[in-house]
Amino acid sequence: MTKNDQAWWLGIDPGGSGAACLKSGPEIKISDYVGILETSAQIREWKSAYLIQGAFLELVHSMPDDGVASAFKFGTNFGFWQGTLASLEIPFKFVTPQAWRKGLFAGVPGKTTKKKSLFVARRMFPDSECFLREKDHDRAEAMLMAYQAERYFFNSRRKK
Repeated sequence: MTKNDQAWWLGIDPGGSGAACLKSGPEIKISDYVGILETSAQIREWKSAYLIQGAFLELVHSMPDDGVASAFKFGTNFGFWQGTLASLEIPFKFVTPQAWRKGLFAGVPGKTTKKKSLFVARRMFPDSECFLREKDHDRAEAMLMAYQAERYFFNSRRKK
């Protein structure tokens, strides 16, 4: 692959079955979290092939009802994403679920944010096969964060 001069943005859902989405305008690339080595290799490949301008990394934490092992794994994944982005010198911003969801779910049907994320992703990319299954909500959320990162970083650059 060759590096192009088109600007790209990342959205990252850092959960145990999370995903990353690389987005530029109407184009998206999705990578499911499959393990530290495989996932970091994918992000490194994207970094060498595309001009990544920034990333949104969802700022999440374990819940009080999570078991110790589950909470530890969750924290490890969250740290992995920070280390990967920092080592590849990809600027990133932590974003809470409430912040990246703001304005996206108005009037959207669904009882859970997972269902709403899938609905919005399918509406934004109706021809994509990335969001067909119910379990693709991590992909949908990563894409929506990439969408918000694109808007945020683009507007930040324009203001300078």
